[in-house]
Amino acid sequence: MSTTRTRARARTAALTAHEPANNAPRKRRRGVMLAAAVWAAMVGAVLPAAAQTPTATTGIVSGAVADPSGAMLPGVAVVLRS
Repeated sequence: MSTTRTRARARTAALTAHEPANNAPRKRRRGVMLAAAVWAAMVGAVLPAAAQTPTATTGIVSGAVADPSGAMLPGVAVVLRS
């Protein structure tokens, strides 16, 4: 075995010796946090698009205009404002 390879293995063994024995909960938490961040980003991207869905801005109003006695008034213009 070469000297370089032996040194690399010794360095790897020294690095892993300082890690906690059970690193799984930390990795699981990191995965959950990453999944939550991705989910939040996706929701943040979709909600503004859903809020901007087009709504009807035009319509048709039809009917007749009558005076208090019930007589129809011809040629009356009606203006609707919102």
